[in-house]
This record gives sequence, C-alpha cells and structure tokens, in this order.
Amino acid sequence: MEDLDRIEVIRGPGAALWGSNAVNGVINIITKNSAQTQGNLLATGTGSEENGFVTYRYGDKLESGLTYRAYGKYRDRDGGLASGDNIAFDDKQMGQLGFRTDWQKNEKDHFTTQGDMYYLDSEFDFKSIFLDVSQANAVVKTGLVQKGANILTRWTRELEDDSSFKLQFYYDRVGRDAGGPILNEFQKADLDFQYNFSLGSTHEISWGLNYQYQDYNYDGPVLLIETERSHLAGMFAHDEITLVPDKWSLILGAQIEHNDFSGLEFQPNIRTLWTPNPEHSYWAAVSRAVKIPSARAQDAILNIFSSGANTLLQEQKAPDVDSEILWAYEVGYKFKRDTKFSFDVTAFIFDYNNLLTSFTGTAFVQGAVTITPTQNVNTLSRTIYGAEFTGQWEVQDNWRLAGSYSYTHLNLEASQREPEHRIALRSYLNLPHNLQFDTSYYFVSSYVAKKIPYYHRLDLRLGWSPTDSIDLSLVGQNLTDESHQELSEALERASETQRSFYVKATFKF
Repeated sequence: MEDLDRIEVIRGPGAALWGSNAVNGVINIITKNSAQTQGNLLATGTGSEENGFVTYRYGDKLESGLTYRAYGKYRDRDGGLASGDNIAFDDKQMGQLGFRTDWQKNEKDHFTTQGDMYYLDSEFDFKSIFLDVSQANAVVKTGLVQKGANILTRWTRELEDDSSFKLQFYYDRVGRDAGGPILNEFQKADLDFQYNFSLGSTHEISWGLNYQYQDYNYDGPVLLIETERSHLAGMFAHDEITLVPDKWSLILGAQIEHNDFSGLEFQPNIRTLWTPNPEHSYWAAVSRAVKIPSARAQDAILNIFSSGANTLLQEQKAPDVDSEILWAYEVGYKFKRDTKFSFDVTAFIFDYNNLLTSFTGTAFVQGAVTITPTQNVNTLSRTIYGAEFTGQWEVQDNWRLAGSYSYTHLNLEASQREPEHRIALRSYLNLPHNLQFDTSYYFVSSYVAKKIPYYHRLDLRLGWSPTDSIDLSLVGQNLTDESHQELSEALERASETQRSFYVKATFKF
C-alpha cells in the first residue's frame, strides 16, 4: 500500500481503449516511481483477525541514475466465521517479494521494469464438486497452495512536436494446487505498443497495437478444459477533437480485436464534453463493449453437486457460445468550486444482449445420483439503468468529507436482482498533536438472488505521527455487528466478514 501513487476508477465501458472484457468499468492501479520511495520502510502489525503482518522495503539510486526499490512482505490471517457461528476453514499465510526500477536514460527515454512473486498457503473448504459422482456427498476440506509471478517492462520515448510512443511487455503466471480436486496453471503474455501525436491544434490522436497469448493447464478432476492456448490481437485509434477551445470537445475511438473464441470484435466509443465555465461540465457518451467467451464457457466439463440432495448438475461443453454484448448510454454533470467542493452525477442505461445463461437438458440417473446436464447459451437480454453521485467537501483545512451513492435497477424478477443501493461515506480529520481520525461507512442493500441480506459496515482509524518518520495506527473494522455475509462464492464456502481490530506501526529511515 505504501507504494501506491493513486487508483483511477473509470466508470462504464472502457473497451475502446482497454479492449474486450472492460465492460462495466476499469480500475487502474498506478504505483510510485522508484525515485519517490528511497530509503528504508518497515511496516508491521497484529490484530484479532490479522495474526501478524510485516513489510520491509528498501530503495536506492545507482551512479547511472537508475533508481530502484525492493520489498518483501508476509501476512498470517485467521479463519473467518461460517454459518452457525462455526469457525470457517479458510485461514491463510502469504509471502510476497517484488521490485521496481526506473531509469531516465536521457531527456527522451525512460525505462521501467517491475515484478512480483508470491506464495499463498491456505485452508480450502469447498462444496462437493466432482466428476466422479460416487464422491458427490463428500465435503472437501483440504489445503490450497497458490503461487505466481509476474514481470513488466516498459520503454517510453518522447519525440518531436510533443509526440511519444510506449512499448510494453507483460508476463504473468499463476498456479493453484489443492491436492487431487484442483490442479491448474495459467500463463499470460501481453505485448502493447501505443503512439501519441497532435494534428494541428484540434486533434490529439492515439493509436496502438496489442497481442496477447494465454496458456491453460487444468489437470485436476474438478474442472476439465481441453483448450490449451489462445491468441488475441487488436488495434485501437482514439481522437480527441477540440470543437470550441476550452469549452467543447468530441472524442471518437474504437478497438478492433480478433480472438480464438468469438472471432472479430468491434468496440466503438463516442463521447462529448461541454464546459461552459471552469465550474460546470456536462458530458454524454455512447459505447459498445463485449465480454468474450472464456475457455471455461466454451470448452469445460464441470459437475456441481447440490448438497443435501442426490442431484448433480453437469455443465457440458458449449463450443457455439458467442460474446456477451453491451451498448451503454451515459450522461453526466460535474460541479467544481476551486479545490474545496466538487460533486458529479451520472445517469446511465446499459443494454445487455447475448448474455450467458444455462440451458437445462433431460435428467438421467447414474448409480444413486440423478444427473441434470446443463449448457451455456447466449439467450438472455437485460437492461440496467441507474444513477451515481460522488462528492468531496473540504469543510476546513483539517477536515475533508467524501461520499458516493449509486442506484442500479436490473430488469429482472425481484428474486433474481442484485443490490440496488450502495452508499459510501468517508471522513478524514486531522487533530492537534499530529493525530488523525478517519471514518468510513458503507451500506449495501440486499442481494436477493444470492440470499445475502443488506448490511452496514463502519471502519474507524486513529492514527498518530509523533515524527515525520513514524506512523502508528489503531484500526477497527466492521464495527456495526459481530459478523455479516458479503459474498457467496460459486465453489468455495464463503465465510462471513467479522468485526476486527488491529494495530499497525510504520517506520521510515
């Protein structure tokens, strides 16, 4: 967390720039340049659910001008709470190592390389899922080892006339082993090129190319997928056109991709921004985005046993599955008065087509188990409409408030709906004697489809910085009740979120 520079949340479809599967939004996590993280940092703590955690980071600079940082961290988390006030079988221990280097070779060329590797050892309690129906009644509690590594390298070059290009390579590898039931490995390699330039005083243009390779290896009996690899190639173009300087702009963009599962995909985006004065902005957008089929959707065999009844749902291969499609229509307004107060309102209609749903075939009996075959088909269409409000207010120099509210209505029967209301309120208060008091409140309405009731959540943090290099924190989380359900996993038994406390100390030297 100490390495984060900022987190950008792009609401709505981002497929015209980020490509397929950027359907409902994009979360862009940006870490600090290693020049900003020099010296030593040690963070450690313990609590009621966090048995212990520790992070150490070191940054320095070489004579060539290259800056770097390296870190190591370890976390030991207690098991959660299952239904009936029983302790869940899901405690975990995780170790992680990573680094980042930045080299400004000259005024034009900047090179970045960063990577991480981790090892997770956890308890794993999942519902009875087997291809061997004779074991369907077994409740599986086993250990799960997940390990992975990634590396990214990027070259950015500034050219004449404010143009530039970026070449980036990324590789990621993840493996999961839960003994016999789950054994799989996933690898991904991604190569991106982007070029930016201006055309006169009215056009800011970006275009780029992308190639992605994925390799799958599923050896466990729970999930069988014959697909071993897939390829995706695409290109995009993006033009920001100034219609009236400092007041009105138009953005035109599109991404064209080809993938092995659904073939050619076209994902355009049109948006306009009107800013009559520095305090008021109005915008509107129309976008198309797709979620391409996965190897799981097209080429998997998965058996799901319904606990308490001798019924096995057998998900069969569906090679004709196509992409899920979204047409999004959005309008928004933003008000900003200097740096003290701002808010924005967005209204949207999301029109989904070709959504995947399960088609149920004729049941048959094998041994003592009734097997019902299912298959993924693109037959569902749904419309979602709603609105979002976010705002910030610097009440005083030492006190800042931020909040958001979203309303989302899904055109489904009441028993199938997702949460319609979400509220988040945050307060950041700096007190005398270098004390900080932060408050976060969340509310999520009931998730009827997954039988999750509405819940409140209150988090509090009391911090003290006796010096510029020491930060101490006492944190309470989920203070509104002893425990509540937030998730309902497809395979794993999801534990409830519990009330918890922890202390944390951070030292810089």
